[in-house]
Amino acid sequence: MNEDLAKAIGIYATQGLQQLRKHISSKSKEKLQNMLAELIEMYMTDKNSSTLREIVTVRVAGYEHSEEKLGYNGFKEEQGRKKMCEVKPVNVNEGERKKLNGGGNFTDYRWSRFERDSEENPNMLVSGFVSGKLIYILEFPFNCPSFKERIEEQLRRRLPHGNASGRYARSVSFYYKNYKDCAKAVFIEPKLEDYKDFLTRSFYNFLKNLRVERHENA
Repeated sequence: MNEDLAKAIGIYATQGLQQLRKHISSKSKEKLQNMLAELIEMYMTDKNSSTLREIVTVRVAGYEHSEEKLGYNGFKEEQGRKKMCEVKPVNVNEGERKKLNGGGNFTDYRWSRFERDSEENPNMLVSGFVSGKLIYILEFPFNCPSFKERIEEQLRRRLPHGNASGRYARSVSFYYKNYKDCAKAVFIEPKLEDYKDFLTRSFYNFLKNLRVERHENA
């Protein structure tokens, strides 16, 4: 992705439209044309509507985004080796009844993928957006015991015979309560209270406490 475009997307998601306008006002006409052309192309060819939210999550968390469709979503150098990350971004729009609960899901999941994830132990990046505005990013290892137990329990129930050919668990879901003891806050919207109505009550309180702990440990 064009670096100017990636930076602009990050500014919009974390700082809002006004700061984005200030940022792009300093760009040359040629750079703006390139950014717009790439953005239009991305929308026209992208089958995954969460791609931009995925990119924002990866970048804000300090990883480099990976373009591979069947691999992990990003990576960074950690103690001389690549540490992978798996991103689960969720967006709710104003006017919807759906609320953010710190959850996410794996689609078309099976035992072979579970075994690979258990071995690689990528960092999970669970993020939430309200109408495209980044509200939180929480990070925890895939091998977090309570999280892994939640995933494994669903696989046992839906794929009791292992990796049968052509059989998948179409959706394997989780919620913040499945990883809350392992999670750390990468990003929490400073004005979290303004988005309280878009979060479930228990998850809102969880984020609020995490934000306090993060500031105390800063």
